[in-house]
Amino acid sequence: MDNQTAFLQLFGQIRVTDLLIFILAAGYIIPQLKKLYVWLRSWLRATENREQAIGNAEKLGDYHQQSIQIRNGLQKQIDEIKSDLATIKDYHRENEAVKLGIQAILRESIVSNYNKYKDRGYIPIYARESVKKIYEAYTDLGGNDVAHDLYYKIRHWHTHP
Repeated sequence: MDNQTAFLQLFGQIRVTDLLIFILAAGYIIPQLKKLYVWLRSWLRATENREQAIGNAEKLGDYHQQSIQIRNGLQKQIDEIKSDLATIKDYHRENEAVKLGIQAILRESIVSNYNKYKDRGYIPIYARESVKKIYEAYTDLGGNDVAHDLYYKIRHWHTHP
């Protein structure tokens, strides 16, 4: 069978009007198919974007939990620092009280030595050296009142009768 015979057998029964209707229908359907293709493509992109947004939204829960854990950890550290600061302040108050107490004892020792040796009119060298060391410790602790004047007088006294 040759090509012409095969063509006639296949298309021989189609009328020209049927062919025209087919061509017209194809002319209408092809643009509609193109529109459908564009719509499907945009729908797929939107679906991908939605899936990505859903994935991101699911991650937000994880991020939120992580931020809560970080916040709680930081709050714990802040509370520990506040506790340490309160302890340091307590130690500082105690140290200040001890410092003032020692200062008072050293001042009393300088005054006592002054009164003791003033009546004698002299101060032995060992006593003067002792008062000197007491006075240095006293001034290192911040003392600088009456004991200063007394020490100044003591250091100019004679060391023997």
